[in-house]
Amino acid sequence: MESEMLAGRYRLVAQVGAGATGRVWQAVDTLLQRAVAIKIVDLTGAADPALAERFRREGIAIAGLSNDAIVKVWDTGTDDRRGWLVMELLSGPNTNTLVKEHGPLSYEVVMPLLAAVADGLQAAHDAGITHRDVKPANIVMDAPQAVDGTRPDLIAHPELGRPVLVDFGIAHVVDEAGKQLTRPATAIGTAAYMSPEQARGLEVDSASDVYSLACVAYHLLLGRPPFLADSSIAVAHAQAFDTPVPLAELSPDAPHALDTLIARMLAKDPTLRPTAREVAKELRAIARTHGLLPASLWTQRRHSLWARPPRPRRSPPDLRSRPVSWDRRK
Repeated sequence: MESEMLAGRYRLVAQVGAGATGRVWQAVDTLLQRAVAIKIVDLTGAADPALAERFRREGIAIAGLSNDAIVKVWDTGTDDRRGWLVMELLSGPNTNTLVKEHGPLSYEVVMPLLAAVADGLQAAHDAGITHRDVKPANIVMDAPQAVDGTRPDLIAHPELGRPVLVDFGIAHVVDEAGKQLTRPATAIGTAAYMSPEQARGLEVDSASDVYSLACVAYHLLLGRPPFLADSSIAVAHAQAFDTPVPLAELSPDAPHALDTLIARMLAKDPTLRPTAREVAKELRAIARTHGLLPASLWTQRRHSLWARPPRPRRSPPDLRSRPVSWDRRK
């Protein structure tokens, strides 16, 4: 069967992910002859005819962001049925899949990962953009391809990858189309990382992303979010009104300063939470204090621990390409 062409330029090769906000395709940009990822969102259920134009503007705003922890957006467009974003193709996996296959991660891996994500969030917040859906499935790992065409196995060696935030702002647009919150298969996953103000249906801002990042920290370190329940409604209620078990009680080896920082990030009152910039700064300070990483690695702003890992003289036996997967259901 002949591959579909999108916008007369992008040849859709294979679907590599699906979630509440749409489907992700691996594609080829036939103009620039490069592999790309394309997020396609169904807009047919939108009651507001101006939604397609807002989707386009959202894509333009995201494309203006420049940070190693934010997915690069190269193009955007809409037609009478769909909206799409053309992005860099990441090697994967997302951190939800990473924890599922690898198990909870070490502090040495998680703290720089969270700091990098916080840097990305701050870059977006400085531009007036709130992510609104920070969760493990929306943090995708990536690693550069070696000269022999292989990539590191990030399941076995997550420290060799860089975390990249995807789906910036798209959740809000799809909410307006009346789709995201009506899908029970995905709602409970989103609720597990939802801020109290989101759970109560209130307006959200950058502080909501900080709360969600703290929920992600629980997941990466413990293999579970702060609140567990049998339904998305019960989880959302807990987010709005309950106090989570402190990180240090669930993980006694957690540094006290990290436990305190996570607790501040999980404050029910958004005005009491630190900014993403403060989170990144404190994570790096805690890591230095506890000897989790050499201080020099934390002073690099644009070239992080993962951006250009030293190339080994001989490829380790577990270096091989992994299939791309952004699937939210994994």
